[in-house]
Amino acid sequence: MYNGNSMKDIKKYEQTYLEHYGFEKYQVQYRRKKVLECLTNYQPQSILEVGCGLEPIFEFFDDYQQFHVVEPAPIFFESAREKAQGRPHIVVHHGFLEKLQAELAPEKFDMIIVSGLLHEFSEPVNFLQIINSLCKSHTIVHINVPNAQSIHRLLAVKMGITTSIFENSQLAQSLQIYKAYTLDTLVALVQKNSFEVLDKGTYFIKPFTHHQMEQMLTHKIIDMKVLDALYEATEFFPEFGSEVYINIRKTLQN
Repeated sequence: MYNGNSMKDIKKYEQTYLEHYGFEKYQVQYRRKKVLECLTNYQPQSILEVGCGLEPIFEFFDDYQQFHVVEPAPIFFESAREKAQGRPHIVVHHGFLEKLQAELAPEKFDMIIVSGLLHEFSEPVNFLQIINSLCKSHTIVHINVPNAQSIHRLLAVKMGITTSIFENSQLAQSLQIYKAYTLDTLVALVQKNSFEVLDKGTYFIKPFTHHQMEQMLTHKIIDMKVLDALYEATEFFPEFGSEVYINIRKTLQN
């Protein structure tokens, strides 16, 4: 994970994330599945991953020539650096993207992965501008974020637990999550910041909260076969997956 706030916040975030990993490990699995599908589709040879968390993408994908990781959280950085040892084509940078912008600028990335991150910014515009500055004309940027129209959020409103699909849970607030996006609001944000959308969608239907999903797995009410089917179920409910993704490219000036 990345989180573009102070190092004090990073340490708090890191601790909270590890304490509440729970069902998130499954959410990470399906988030990564979507990222890997995009990598396979676009076949980038030079990749930048901004915020790698516990499991950097280079552990699961090896069809590239150069891979850079930016990670400010000390535990996640050290873990990624250890996993990259003996692999000179992987470079792991410790710090925030804005501090590493000049160092990364000469690179010609084919794809920049911004996975599970953008919603952690209270003001995402500056971050998107930095991402844009690192893009060449061909660079694809993959972004995914939680979906405000996820079925579990819609149910929470109908049950009276929350008053709006945009209201964050206490856990989300402790993880410094500032904003929930719909597909439309995410598209509008990137278009206002000089990107064009190549493809978009949602993935992994999650009917209930992380805690409820974890309890159902623990008590064997559901299993991985059910989760895999829920990933595919956005075929029938295309707007209501638990997370939104878009692949974008910088808008070329006329």
